[in-house]
Amino acid sequence: MVQLKTKSIVLEILSKMPEDVSMNEIIEALYTKTKIEKAMKSLDAGKHVTHDEVRKRFSQWLPK
Repeated sequence: MVQLKTKSIVLEILSKMPEDVSMNEIIEALYTKTKIEKAMKSLDAGKHVTHDEVRKRFSQWLPK
């Protein structure tokens, strides 16, 4: 994944939005992009839990 500068990311997101976009929609899109990038970095660093591990951890609450 190419690391873009913050301004470039904002401009890319804005360029894909309609002209009548609201400020809240812009903020939501930026927030979502930030959270996805953070999650992708965590995955790349090996910080993830497999589906089987989640099942083990939550087995007491899952239906059998």
